[in-house]
Amino acid sequence: MPLMLPSPFMIFRVQAPAIYLVVVLSGLIAEESGAGIMLSVIMAIFFSLGIWALDDYVDKDLDIVLHPSRVIPSGALSPRAVLGISALSLSISLFSSILKLIFLGDAILVFIVLIELMLGILAVRLTREDLLDNESRILLKAFLTGAMIGLIFPAGGGLSDKVIVLGLMVGTAHVANTLVIPNGKSVKEPPIEIKLVASSLYLASMISGWAAYLAGIFHKLIIIPLTLTSISEFILMMGVGGRACQLRVKSAAGAGKISILVILLVEALL
Repeated sequence: MPLMLPSPFMIFRVQAPAIYLVVVLSGLIAEESGAGIMLSVIMAIFFSLGIWALDDYVDKDLDIVLHPSRVIPSGALSPRAVLGISALSLSISLFSSILKLIFLGDAILVFIVLIELMLGILAVRLTREDLLDNESRILLKAFLTGAMIGLIFPAGGGLSDKVIVLGLMVGTAHVANTLVIPNGKSVKEPPIEIKLVASSLYLASMISGWAAYLAGIFHKLIIIPLTLTSISEFILMMGVGGRACQLRVKSAAGAGKISILVILLVEALL
């Protein structure tokens, strides 16, 4: 029988470990102090938990249909408890960034937390905004969440060239992914406008990576899996080939993402 996590743990998302690892690696690459990396990781853990809890609270009615195993639809936690977890977690994330400012003199994390908080609240509210049509809501939410993902890198490693470029590349690719896979469900035929925007973003992600390589910011090893991932995601978006082909493309995209993490780990430790 497969091991099932208790329902309250559904408040976390599957990408959580990768996000926390990226914060650590970007801090090591930027030669942050151990205390600075620890405070950045604490910020990332509680900020992501707070935003995910807020998302669960706002989408509690939709999740009854779309994600019945999440904490509120499953009955694991009450809406009031989830809202309380969100408020407490976001407060802890801000407090950790203030501690970094006080003890290490680093104000960047405070600004990033405040920016992320504004972007996160906007992204969550957009899921319930009646004034926007569905395409506009998906587009705006994609860019907001992409900006949040991109800021994770400077949150871990400050404003060094490497982490800023990494944030730009990954954030751009995340925007494209969000556009073509809204609400976690693949769209077989996205509108042509969405396809054009997503394709341009995948291309922009690859161009920024190769430009960083040519400028001497990165070595080629990290750009190759980035390109593989972007091309694979583009093929998935276009829906080319049958089920077996799509499975191979998904495997290639996953291999590219894992390779990027491995290369970052090697670079951080050397």
